[in-house]
Amino acid sequence: YYSDVYKCLKSLTIEGLNGNVTDRLNGGFTSDSQDAMSYGTTLSIYANIPVTIKKLSITGGTDAIDIQSGNVTLAENAIIEGNTSGRAAYILSGATLTIDGGSVCNNTSSGNGDGLISVDGALYLINGNISNNTSNSGIVYINRNGYFSMSGGSIADNTSRNNGIVYIDGTDIAIADGSSTSIGTFDMSGGSISGNTAEHGVYLYGDNPVFKMSGSAYISSDNDVYIGGENYITIAGSLTAA
Repeated sequence: YYSDVYKCLKSLTIEGLNGNVTDRLNGGFTSDSQDAMSYGTTLSIYANIPVTIKKLSITGGTDAIDIQSGNVTLAENAIIEGNTSGRAAYILSGATLTIDGGSVCNNTSSGNGDGLISVDGALYLINGNISNNTSNSGIVYINRNGYFSMSGGSIADNTSRNNGIVYIDGTDIAIADGSSTSIGTFDMSGGSISGNTAEHGVYLYGDNPVFKMSGSAYISSDNDVYIGGENYITIAGSLTAA
């Protein structure tokens, strides 16, 4: 029955009833331990149709949201908040999360792995904010296969104890046929990174991380960019004066 209904859907919207902070999807998980009663994900999405989340708070997960496949949009007044152990969002390879009217706020990641928002697939920040979060290993962590496009919105008032606020993994691993794996990419054409507490605002790691800037992209002077080795920033278009 479920699969027959699912095949008929062309899109799916998950929306809170009242459209305010009282509308919560709460997983009730409280720990990053492997205890089955306290460890889990509030919302996992496996979809081949567009999914839109609006007017809803997602909270109470070791991971708040895992996107295994499909295209998910955090839209009007949707918020990932109050998660206190694992990741706020995990975007797997081939999946996409777009923040356009939503936000990721007031979360804490206690692990030492791949950041508060872990990007193996694609993350698009168009309109919204990522703010007041704390992580041991980066707020937006772009893994080797990951892609992050920021055309608007803000990343502000976050704390990362290691790595930087946006971490780009450019580790180039050769494989048997002579080719290499994909590398992390951050394409910033708008929006701002400011007021964060970390060693660096953007951290380029490895052999070939890709960081492009253009348009109205803005990084404040207190959130500098770390460029190690022979890495560099690509100016992909005209930069608009702040």
